[in-house]
Amino acid sequence: MRMKSTGLGKTELVGKLENVNLMEDHLIFSVRTSEPVKWHIRVAIDNKDIKMVFGQLIKLKILKYLLLSLNNKRELKPPANY
Repeated sequence: MRMKSTGLGKTELVGKLENVNLMEDHLIFSVRTSEPVKWHIRVAIDNKDIKMVFGQLIKLKILKYLLLSLNNKRELKPPANY
């Protein structure tokens, strides 16, 4: 997983999704970054966010990518500007 933030300038964080937990009314996504710093990032997603994410995931283009990526074992390059 690669992440960028406008607060970090052009810095790109590399990490992995570690866990997803249900806490009260939110899904908590835990991401552990490894480069260039070692951080533990948590994202709390509520029902409004879940509806938006689910709506995006069922788009044909996204769904096709998700299904095809299950068998993809090669390392993918991130897009130039994301």
